[in-house]
Amino acid sequence: MRIITFLLIVSIGLGLTSCKGKEQSASTLQKDERGWTTDYDGGIKEAKAMNKQALVLFTGSDWCRPCMMLEGKVFQSDEFLQLSKDFVLVKLDFPRRKPMDPEIKKRNRSLANNFGVRGYPTVVALNSEGKEITRWVGFRPTDKEKYLSNLKALLK
Repeated sequence: MRIITFLLIVSIGLGLTSCKGKEQSASTLQKDERGWTTDYDGGIKEAKAMNKQALVLFTGSDWCRPCMMLEGKVFQSDEFLQLSKDFVLVKLDFPRRKPMDPEIKKRNRSLANNFGVRGYPTVVALNSEGKEITRWVGFRPTDKEKYLSNLKALLK
């Protein structure tokens, strides 16, 4: 009976240890309901750890009409939702009317400068090491299929 009790305690202990390891390896990156994070550094770390490409969106969510169209026509489409599972999504916003934490505003501006962003929206595709693969600047209402096609091509 002591042997059975001992084995039971050991197996429960091993089970708890393996569960703890799984919890620690799970992503702690905060994301919105569509999978976007605002944490650039965390997104790049996750892309590297998961060997995924990252899409970094520079957007003016409350003033930029092309940004709003890109969001509505592409990023909220069912096709994009399927494709987005293969990417780490990072959204860096530059609102004019919405309040924003000054530190986040400063960080986003620095990243926009580092990437040489000159227009909105700009979507930068990065490999799992954080190196730029390609970018798309601007959006017209007829660009939805082109965006989706370009994203599919990145996955090949």
